[in-house]
Amino acid sequence: MKVKLSKNQASDGQIGILLAVLVMAITLVIAFTISEIIIKQMKMSVASSESVRAYEAADSGLEWALAQVKNNPNGGLDNVCGTNCTLGTDCPAVGDASYCIKVEPDTAVKWSDVTAVMSIGKAGEVRRSIKTVK
Repeated sequence: MKVKLSKNQASDGQIGILLAVLVMAITLVIAFTISEIIIKQMKMSVASSESVRAYEAADSGLEWALAQVKNNPNGGLDNVCGTNCTLGTDCPAVGDASYCIKVEPDTAVKWSDVTAVMSIGKAGEVRRSIKTVK
């Protein structure tokens, strides 16, 4: 048995399919937009976490240097990385971060000659530095 649809019933079905496709397209655009926002937020969260770890590593390095100045002012600068240090390889690690100590002037040979200490911390790809001056 064949069922004949009138012209209005056929066009109603086409409109229904068109509306369904339109709603699905809008839903897809909204889903992609939300996922992009979430991914950006996650990247910012990771960068923020690395920034805090880098700062804490730099702070640890500065505290170490200040302890050296206080406890052994005439001691040598053997444990200082110097101006050509490579973070993460030449310098001490603090968890998964590392720090590098640089002193001013570059010609200083003992802690009492140092006029400024800079500590550079690195975690992931983020670097933070702290500098203190006499």
